[in-house]
This record gives sequence, structure tokens and C-alpha cells, in this order.
Amino acid sequence: MIVNGTSIGQCVLVTGANGFVGSYVIDSLLKTGYTVKAVVRNSWSNIPQGVELIVADLSLPVDWSNTLQGVTTIIHLAARVHQMNESPQMTLEEYRNINTGATLKFAEQAAKAGIKRFIYLSTVAVNGAFTGPGECFTEQSESKPKSSYAISKYESELGLQKLALLYPMEVTIIRPPMVYGENAPGNFSRLVSFVKAGIPLPFRLAKNPRSFIFIKNLASFILACVEHPAAGNELFLVSDDDDISLCILICQISKNLELRPRVFSLSVSLLEPVFIVFGRRALVNQLLKPMRINISKARSLLGWDPPYSSFFGLSNSVKK
Repeated sequence: MIVNGTSIGQCVLVTGANGFVGSYVIDSLLKTGYTVKAVVRNSWSNIPQGVELIVADLSLPVDWSNTLQGVTTIIHLAARVHQMNESPQMTLEEYRNINTGATLKFAEQAAKAGIKRFIYLSTVAVNGAFTGPGECFTEQSESKPKSSYAISKYESELGLQKLALLYPMEVTIIRPPMVYGENAPGNFSRLVSFVKAGIPLPFRLAKNPRSFIFIKNLASFILACVEHPAAGNELFLVSDDDDISLCILICQISKNLELRPRVFSLSVSLLEPVFIVFGRRALVNQLLKPMRINISKARSLLGWDPPYSSFFGLSNSVKK
């Protein structure tokens, strides 16, 4: 129940609570008046005041019956994510153990416990790494996961949808693109580090538009999925709705750091074999090809618009 923008008597459980996304989601929930239970794998020294902490490893057998008492909604953020420096031999099974198997075991217990809604953070990589010229991914786009990470997330989506047919628990699936923000992990932080170090980057010709999402926009959308009745048993693709190219992204980061952009031209046809030689074939698609998302469904069904522009997001994500 929401009264004057504040939740009354609702408890939300968040897994992966001390991660980058989790910390912003919990902040949004607390500001809106929700009671929050936070699940983390290890201890959390900076736990927000009033949050109930649960330390548990989702990959191990856990009886969640006591923890789930009083909980109405679960936001499942915990996942085994791809790391840039991990071995190329990382098997699909290693991703499935956490992202698929552990997720579905946890979700089944939640369904049996009477949880009303299970919100699952997936990835737009389920749709593929890039779109064709002038095209956008939508909720109706064919799923074409390529990486082990994306495959494991897609398989968990399918399993969750099956659970929603067997139990009254609603399942909401969110597929975001790369998430950025202050101290964001992964590719965004690496790009900021390269710019800070003054390393010349060969991406002046990388002008294909790509969709990203500012962390506060993502937290806002997750909150909308908690609150809006129409979000149940739905799939959403979300972004800032303000696509930018890699070249523009680098230039904006440089500007925020008060540095001259050090970007030079190297044709895409030359860049591709360089990435392949260094075992980074996937980066060809992730950096050089277009990847656009259409967020019309989020607008029409939930009335949601990104509260922050990409300009604002980047200005608040990278500071001198």
C-alpha cells in the first residue's frame, strides 16, 4: 500500500544488497518508506540504519522460511558476473551454478512462502551484443544470448517464468544495458581509469550509438517495478533513452575530469583484428557496434521515464 508516495507495512528483501546496484536500490527503498532486509554473502560494515542484515551464500542449501516471513517483494540482484580478467575457459556451468541453479532454488522457496512479487535483474545481453543499423532491442526481440553469463541469465529467466505459472508469485524481469555511475565496477571504471591515465584511445571513429543506464535511473525503475501493479509477470528493457557513442562517452568523461580527450582514429576494420589477437573478440561487439534499446513499454505500461539525462548521469559519475 502506497500513501502519499510512502510505503506502509511493506517489507522488501534485496539480495546482493551491498553491491553497486544494491546500495542504490536500498537507498531508494528506505527513502520511500519501505522496511528492508538485505542479503549479503559476507559481512557488510556500512549497512544503512534500520536495515535487517542477513548473511547467506545463495549457492549453498539455505532454509529461507524464517527470513521470508513478512516479506512481500524480493529484488534479486545477486549474480556471478563476467570479469574482464577471468580465464576464457570459464565454463557455462560455473555461471549456471549461481545465476541459474541457485536463483531458481531461492525463487521456488520464495514462491512457496507466499512472496507476492519476485523482481529479477537480468541483462540486455540476453538479446545479443549489438543491434543492426537503425534497429532497437524491444521486449519482442528474439533472445540470442552468446556469452556464458548471458546464457545463464536467460535460463534463469525461463525458469522463473515457469515458476510464475505454478505459483501465485509474480515475476518481473529487467534487462538493463551497461550500468554506470560513481565508482561503478567493470568496463565503465576501466574506461575512466584509461582516460585519467592519459592513455590515447583509438576510438575516434567509434560513433555507433549505444544504450547505457545511469545507476539512479535503474534504481528508479526497480522501485517502479516494486510499486506498480502492472509490473507483475512482465519483461522490461530499460535505458537512459539517450544513446551515445563510445567516442562521445570518452570525450564527456575527459571533459568532466578537465582533461583534453586523447582519442585518435583507427578504422574499425583494423581495430577488430587487434581485439581478436589479444583474445578480446567480444569487445568488438561491446564497443564498436550499435546497441540500442527501445523503452516504450516501460513508458506506456508503468508511466516511467528516466528521471536523469545521460549528461546529468555522466556529470555525476565522473568528477575531477
